[in-house]
Amino acid sequence: MGHTISNMTLNYEELNSGYNDLGFFSKNYGKIYDLNVECDIDAKVVGNGNMLFVGAISGFSSGDIQNCKASGTIDISSNNDGCVRIGGLVGQCNDGVFLNCSNETIINTNQTSQTCCGGIVGWIDSVVNIEKCFNSGKITINSTSGKIGGIIGYSGAKGMLKNSYNIGSLSAENVEDLQIGGIAGHPYSGGNEINFTIKNVYNNATISITKNSESHSDVGGIVGFGRKTLSIENALGIGNIEINDSNNSNIGGIIGQNEGIINNVYNSININNSESGNIVGFNTLEGNITNAYYNITGRAYYMNQGKIDSETVMYKEELPNILDVINSDNAFKEGKDENPIFNE
Repeated sequence: MGHTISNMTLNYEELNSGYNDLGFFSKNYGKIYDLNVECDIDAKVVGNGNMLFVGAISGFSSGDIQNCKASGTIDISSNNDGCVRIGGLVGQCNDGVFLNCSNETIINTNQTSQTCCGGIVGWIDSVVNIEKCFNSGKITINSTSGKIGGIIGYSGAKGMLKNSYNIGSLSAENVEDLQIGGIAGHPYSGGNEINFTIKNVYNNATISITKNSESHSDVGGIVGFGRKTLSIENALGIGNIEINDSNNSNIGGIIGQNEGIINNVYNSININNSESGNIVGFNTLEGNITNAYYNITGRAYYMNQGKIDSETVMYKEELPNILDVINSDNAFKEGKDENPIFNE
């Protein structure tokens, strides 16, 4: 990285109602390159109707971010009915490109408002493309509702996320309405055709959820909840999903609830709950799954109303090498243990 900002501290005991953007740059409308930010962000929100955007690089961004890295800690608490959007790099992004970026930031939240949190970006509101990015930071959420992902929490726009991975653990506690995935929590965009693609990704981490029986959750090793505009291709899940209560939950090794198209995915994630699927928890009427394999004893799905190709969705004792699954763009090379790293 070209430039390093060390020991950046942002401490806010009482942030009032309104819009607040916290980061090295509060807002970015240009291009940020070759920047490494080591942060300590601690904020407590008071007042109702608050919107808080938090990221080590920028709270809000509408521009390109390339060759950037974040590390340190982000601790957020609130007691209001607003919305908090947190990313290791950027809290909310309305347009732009993330290329060759990484996050090591440890993120902790404790709040009554909705939380959207991602290792790279929390919330996407317009066309954003993410490539060659990874998260190794731990994310812990205690909130009334949440959309949480190793790379992105929520996307409400067209775009692509490819050649990326997560190895940071994700944890959610006391969340009443939850979408959580190793790569993306809830990638959603309007329309009836595929316009958001996740390709060449892997997740090797533990996802843990503590909930009560009335809470709803969509939990997946790659994606929590995928709408009919989503395509997942060339993905592999490793690690564990731990959930204390499966009531009102859709739990899948690849995706919790699926309305989109899934092809060429592999799952080796252990799920501690029998009311789950090794590929998908709930495949809806629009869902279409082909070429999906798993080496964990059990079934491919827990509930299915859509199309699951019985000839290509199945148990396989031996799954292929991870690079054979995700490396169609030759973006990865062998790393330590099971975790490939990027080619230079």
